[in-house]
Amino acid sequence: MLRLITLFACTLTLACADTIATSASCTVFTTVTDPMACSLTQSINAWSETTDASIALADYGAAPGFEQYSLNTDAGPYGNSTAQGTAAIALTFAGYYTIEVGGSAMGGSEGLSNVNVNVGGQSWAIGDYQDIDFTMVTTPGEVLSGVVTTEGSGYASLQITEEGDPAPAPEPGTWVLMAAGLGVCLLRHYQHLRRARP
Repeated sequence: MLRLITLFACTLTLACADTIATSASCTVFTTVTDPMACSLTQSINAWSETTDASIALADYGAAPGFEQYSLNTDAGPYGNSTAQGTAAIALTFAGYYTIEVGGSAMGGSEGLSNVNVNVGGQSWAIGDYQDIDFTMVTTPGEVLSGVVTTEGSGYASLQITEEGDPAPAPEPGTWVLMAAGLGVCLLRHYQHLRRARP
């Protein structure tokens, strides 16, 4: 339903921009969360464990609709499963964009790293020592969700580059002409039905 509302609103020449939701979470015995970044270190005697998670949004300013989103997590150094970093993003696209998605999951000793991406019902998932790389075109209202997780030790990253402007909406004068044309068609159809009756 949200997708239909977004598509309808963008079609009616209302100002439309991508909708972005982000979350970063770091855990070492306890958990801290933040919309964009976190870092947490816990020490017990000589043992110390650190996790980091971050989401960076870069607008290159060359043209509207050229942006890059970078998600990164790392944990370690000991591979203890109590350390976990998670970065997540959900993008609802306002128009037709070409997106490039690239990511890597590098798990360390006893570590576990994952990158998961879902776009319009299609899913990609990679684990330790794997990479992902693809390009696709989005439609208005389509949602991309990405989650990067590192548990124990190692690191994982995901980069989404978006290029292109939302599809141009018709000018207000065009809507008037379209409505008038539709009215004429309906009137002619009504007249045709009246003549067809005995």
